[in-house]
Amino acid sequence: MSVGPRLALPWRILVVSAGAVLVWLSVKALLGSDYDRPTHAVGAVLTTVLAVPLVVVARRLLDRRPWAGLGLPPLREGWRHLLLGMACWLVPAGVGFVLCLGLGWVEISVRTSVGDVWRVTALLVVLVFLKEALPEELIFRG
Repeated sequence: MSVGPRLALPWRILVVSAGAVLVWLSVKALLGSDYDRPTHAVGAVLTTVLAVPLVVVARRLLDRRPWAGLGLPPLREGWRHLLLGMACWLVPAGVGFVLCLGLGWVEISVRTSVGDVWRVTALLVVLVFLKEALPEELIFRG
């Protein structure tokens, strides 16, 4: 790949940041602000489907660097880092959860089976990964 002149770093950051904001604003405008599970699922998939090409195009046209230069290891090598990242998210989330419950700011009552709770929790993890974690990781790396 021939390396031609590149845009200065601050401009590349500005272009990708503006593109990322447009992705999230477009998804929000398209789907609205009301929350339900199907809308969250569509929003998660749309965010990933729009953010990945944004990073690919920015990497190729703005950075003039290959995708491999992002430093993303294959899953078979990076699964430990993935689990560590999930644990690092879980600690402050758990502290916040316990704090909110302890101070009486929220109340949780389960009106369904334990199996449904685990199914919805697993779905939520996948949706958060697709809507937030993966796009943000790619955008900030790229």
